[in-house]
Amino acid sequence: MATVAIRVHGLEDALAAAAAAAELGCPVEIVSAPGAGYWAGPLWFLALVAQVRCRFPMVALAATLDCGGHAGAVLAAVRAGVPRILYTGDGPTARRLAELAERAGIALTTADKPAVDPRNHADKAAFCRAALLDQ
Repeated sequence: MATVAIRVHGLEDALAAAAAAAELGCPVEIVSAPGAGYWAGPLWFLALVAQVRCRFPMVALAATLDCGGHAGAVLAAVRAGVPRILYTGDGPTARRLAELAERAGIALTTADKPAVDPRNHADKAAFCRAALLDQ
């Protein structure tokens, strides 16, 4: 099974994604809301991921913090040790940030891959389950 990316806006979304993955026995990637690295910060994201991993240790969980085009948010995320970061800003800055992230052992991507979003669904777990099955 390929890893499906699920956009999360908070703990409820992230837990729904992990619960669905646990039920199906498949990996899942959670991706923060666009620009969350800037407006919520890396410590919020690390705490969210820690809570999900604590509740669902059996799930192969990848977690990406979306920093949008905010280079300062990427720097803060690197300092905080966020393992996967998305940066959608300009190319020259992206190259410099990628070099910095690589030296810190952090994956930085500039390609925002498609992610399903359970935010407006009443039954978030069912929506995530369907997305994971539909891969």
